[in-house]
Amino acid sequence: MDRLITFERITIEPPLEAIYRRLGFRKGLTKIKPDEARTLGESIEKARSLVNLKGAARRLPSFRRTPA
Repeated sequence: MDRLITFERITIEPPLEAIYRRLGFRKGLTKIKPDEARTLGESIEKARSLVNLKGAARRLPSFRRTPA
């Protein structure tokens, strides 16, 4: 059997458009003030520092079922 592969650190960029959309901002309609943008950016970075993504994978064989 294949060994377990672990990923100790998975880094992703925060999906800013999705975050803003979830907060109710609409592209082209909502205006964000500079101080609001700074506060949101700081909050997103704080949340990002709290998340520690990890993962694991293992390759498994597949078996073909024969008719009974």
